[in-house]
Amino acid sequence: ALSDRALVALEGRNACLLANHGMIAVGASLADALALAVEVEALAEQYWRTLQTGTPNLLSDAEMDVVLEKFSRYGKPESS
Repeated sequence: ALSDRALVALEGRNACLLANHGMIAVGASLADALALAVEVEALAEQYWRTLQTGTPNLLSDAEMDVVLEKFSRYGKPESS
């Protein structure tokens, strides 16, 4: 049952958290999967630390769209 749920959770994603079991991270290579696992672990820790100060303010879907658009250009030179 756990593996069936993990497969559903991974649809369209490269990582998922398994309650009381850890995480699954996949990538084109072992190095890619490890890098993603390290990133997910860091984000989970940041979220856990945020919860220590109270209920975090979550971004709406519209706000997330703006953030994702900005990150799509992050670190790339502006075209003229």
